[in-house]
Amino acid sequence: MAQLNYDVNQEELEQSFDLLPVGEYTVIIEDSDLKPNKKNTGKNLNLIYQVIDGQFKGRKIFENISIDNPKQQTVQIAKRTLNSIGVAVGIQKITDSSQLHNKPLKVIIKIKEDKVYGDKNEVKKHLPLDGSKTNSPQQNSTEPASDGKPPWAQ
Repeated sequence: MAQLNYDVNQEELEQSFDLLPVGEYTVIIEDSDLKPNKKNTGKNLNLIYQVIDGQFKGRKIFENISIDNPKQQTVQIAKRTLNSIGVAVGIQKITDSSQLHNKPLKVIIKIKEDKVYGDKNEVKKHLPLDGSKTNSPQQNSTEPASDGKPPWAQ
């Protein structure tokens, strides 16, 4: 038996990892990490998105961007993806992935069939909040409100 001195918090219950329906979601990039790919031949930028409004608020979406890979076509796809994310959040030069954190954007997700690991959500497109092709920094203000919470946490 293990002695636990833990107070249960009813606000922090397990999150569902069921598939989200195909569609458009308002999200923030909550976390990012650069890790070696499975074959250890390159690196993936792993992004964790959090849905910040609507029925699925709080749910996570995961995306792996292969930014270093022996296949040039894979690297080109990664560059286009990073370009789209940068435009969506209003950042011109990305020096660290943390610059992308907590900046609202829209993503369009689909369901990718995978017979080995099971179906999963896949980010198909990254868009600015207003749906335009460009986004200025003031449109993506992440300044906390007077109570210290970011706008989407109100």
